[in-house]
Amino acid sequence: MKTALALTAAAGLLLFTVSTGFADDSRYSPWQGQVQTGDMTELLKNLRALTDQAEQDKAADPEFLADLRSMASEYEDRARWPTRLLYDNFSDGNLTGKPTWTIVAGDWRVATNSSGTNALTSRVRKYGSYSSTSSTSNGTDIVAAVLAAVLARQNGTTTSTQQTQDAPASILVPVAISDQFSIRIEMASRESRGQFNYGVYAGQNGERSYQLAYLPGGANGLSLSRVTPQGSQLLATSAGAINLEDNQLHVIEWKRGLSGKMTVALDGQTVIEATDVGSRKPFTGFMMVNSGGNFAIQSVAINGTAK
Repeated sequence: MKTALALTAAAGLLLFTVSTGFADDSRYSPWQGQVQTGDMTELLKNLRALTDQAEQDKAADPEFLADLRSMASEYEDRARWPTRLLYDNFSDGNLTGKPTWTIVAGDWRVATNSSGTNALTSRVRKYGSYSSTSSTSNGTDIVAAVLAAVLARQNGTTTSTQQTQDAPASILVPVAISDQFSIRIEMASRESRGQFNYGVYAGQNGERSYQLAYLPGGANGLSLSRVTPQGSQLLATSAGAINLEDNQLHVIEWKRGLSGKMTVALDGQTVIEATDVGSRKPFTGFMMVNSGGNFAIQSVAINGTAK
């Protein structure tokens, strides 16, 4: 009984401490608040300990304990990555507001679906010989080449190249991103082909980048890579194929914390874990590349540590 009461008190204190609560990004305006991490970290630690004890003693309803664990995880993310760096749900119907996106190549447009919700969409015909049997590293190398060409052209260090309907479609937004970050996107894949990459980059020509790739129909549906001037290095992949072509919206959460530890969760389930310390410096932008697919992005949210 005492454990259950302590749990209730801790949960109430947590809700009071961070009054912003669980704001749904698709319903509320971007959250700009700061979280004091000292007391919050200790409170979350105590809440988890109480939850574990209550589960062991069978002192509370299992569903209640599951809700507490979920709540603790949500607030833990707020404490680790307290600063909102970028948010867009494309509700304004354009790409020129805040944030301001740059379409580098291909077709990107804001479209309204049957339910009246806006999303950023991109459709590209099959890119060369690229298919679901292609290696993920080759796909990331394509993105690395695209990123280098994109930024070099923006910086005026190379001549423009001819674009075709088959070439990868790319879009980016310059934004300061800390080396520890949390990226959450809501997306749908409309056709089982091509590849969708997104990630952070840095350097005049994008010399450093982390990329997360979705390969419809691939043996490993999601893959995480680090891109450098020397090429791309595959860090980890999900186990088995992933199907996002089910006419549903899916949430992908990619987090990078202390010591380069990264996790990727699909619809709340962790599918990738990796550690890489190849980059410890902040990043200068966020990019997305569509290589031969048909994708819709309903929202992008990036949080980081204090600037």
